[in-house]
Amino acid sequence: MNEADIRINLRKIQLFYKFIKFIIFFLVPIGLIISVLIVVSSIFLVFSYDEEETRITASAKNIPESVLKHKGTIIKYMRKYNIPDKYLPYILAQATQESGGKEPDIFQASESKYNGQMGMIKSAEESIEHAMKRWREIIDEIDRRKLIFSVELVLQTYNFGSGYLDWVANHGRKWTEENAESFSKHKLATLKNWNYNKYGDIHYIKNIYRYLNLERNYKNIQNISDATIKTVIDEAYSFLNVPYELYGNNPPYCIDCSAFTMRVYKKIGINFSHSAQAQYEAVTDNGKKLKTKISDLEIGDLVFFKGTYNTSKYITHVGIYIGNGKMINAQIPRVKIADIENDFGKSFVGGGSPWHLIKNKP
Repeated sequence: MNEADIRINLRKIQLFYKFIKFIIFFLVPIGLIISVLIVVSSIFLVFSYDEEETRITASAKNIPESVLKHKGTIIKYMRKYNIPDKYLPYILAQATQESGGKEPDIFQASESKYNGQMGMIKSAEESIEHAMKRWREIIDEIDRRKLIFSVELVLQTYNFGSGYLDWVANHGRKWTEENAESFSKHKLATLKNWNYNKYGDIHYIKNIYRYLNLERNYKNIQNISDATIKTVIDEAYSFLNVPYELYGNNPPYCIDCSAFTMRVYKKIGINFSHSAQAQYEAVTDNGKKLKTKISDLEIGDLVFFKGTYNTSKYITHVGIYIGNGKMINAQIPRVKIADIENDFGKSFVGGGSPWHLIKNKP
């Protein structure tokens, strides 16, 4: 090998070395960054279904030590399967309902994991992992089918099986006690060789809720009882994620802002017209009792806006105040929580209390 050949080979080695450095110091970090972004985006998408499900503070109660001793393992698999921490009280309550902590199958997961076979789970950890995996699968399936998410729907599907989601898709798109009962009766009537007098537990949610404190802070206002306010807010939240459609009044398929408030307050005997302007006139006595500051609003007040579409001559939008500067309302694309100042600031007209329209105050 002559000197020229040696120089050429050295040059090739130098170029190869630079190429390796380029991969290590440039392409690898970029690949890592892209991977992190993909993971973060996936997590965001996983959790995005749940952005409105913060209305209730849940805490577990009367959970036996036989369940509590598995709390660390439950949290471990909740995180493995990206189950938000706020559902821990529901999951502890579920384990208590399913088995009271009796091992090994504390979540009664054997039939689900082993195609209907009972007694196959060999450890509490195996039961816990499969239960959290099912939670993740159910949440993803609810999202894929574009059903109206609720923790009740997750729990009831865990009890009934995924066939319940097919039923829900054609019966209101959300969990209700009524469609849980109708699904159970349907399955009982159609299953062959079923040796039981019922299918699943139609009272599964109520049974789990025996082990939960579900709290929302209310205050007495204008001699209206907390129970009345709770009825209004609970009814309002039952419409979460119903699609918005101008002039719509056919939940769970569509609804507009004034149909939403009309239906909510009908629950306590107030009969509003399907018109934001008419509701404004009724609640505020044509503006005479208008609360013009957000700080003056109280939970359950109606909140009014102008100019949310091409007119400023009359009230164009209405929502229900839920505290902390926020309201629940039907807006594009769905019924959701909104920040009054940040989302509607320039359009805000004021609010008013509807309680004087109740004929018989509680």
